[in-house]
Amino acid sequence: MENDTKKVVSNSTAKITDAYKPLRDLSNEDLAKLEKVKVSLIKNTYKGNTSYSWKSSVGPYHIGSWKFDELAYLTILNVKKMEPTSNSMDVIAARRFIKGLAVNGKEFHQVQFIFGYRTFLTRMINDNELRLIDSYVTQGKLAPINWISKPIDVDVDEDVNITAENE
Repeated sequence: MENDTKKVVSNSTAKITDAYKPLRDLSNEDLAKLEKVKVSLIKNTYKGNTSYSWKSSVGPYHIGSWKFDELAYLTILNVKKMEPTSNSMDVIAARRFIKGLAVNGKEFHQVQFIFGYRTFLTRMINDNELRLIDSYVTQGKLAPINWISKPIDVDVDEDVNITAENE
């Protein structure tokens, strides 16, 4: 019988370093060691409807999400002590890349953006994005990623946002 478990193509140049710590256990010293990146928070209004999204670059590639609500948008701005002054605002976040095994046995990869205490965004990186990121590393367009191995199984079908308490 064929094995249903599909292994994600891992970044061959990736390093796995540092011990995984849940977000609630990260100290200010831990956060200071993480790379700081710009995250764009975007507010879109069309025909009276407002939607929110975010994006950040990983080398020449942009990663982001349309699954973002007003509460998350305002919480990030509040933590950063910023007022919403335009439809697109850039904020600085600590970023870490995590890999591990999901509850279904598949390898997962995710990126976390940490804005402050209990204020974070986590996004799963799909197979195609991982291959693209790996190609950028191979081409020298992106430095090798420092993957942190997460020993806890997660549900790969869900991205986790600010209101999640499972971390």
